[in-house]
Amino acid sequence: MTDNLIRDEENLISSLQAEARATRLPARTISWQMNNSSSVRNIPQRIRVVRKQRAQINNRIIESTQRIKSLRESILGL
Repeated sequence: MTDNLIRDEENLISSLQAEARATRLPARTISWQMNNSSSVRNIPQRIRVVRKQRAQINNRIIESTQRIKSLRESILGL
């Protein structure tokens, strides 16, 4: 039973890591700035949103790894 819980948590971690890699900050290269000079006003807000999403995902990854650690400790009887 605990093996299934550990496997579920590991699957959750891998999906969260994939989701974290999928979040992208808006590109701010020189060519991008030249092409989007008129629509730059919402960029800082989008950057804040993406950073907040990444922080939430990273917190969930940390919680899952701690859960796996406690499950493994309970299996070993520590």
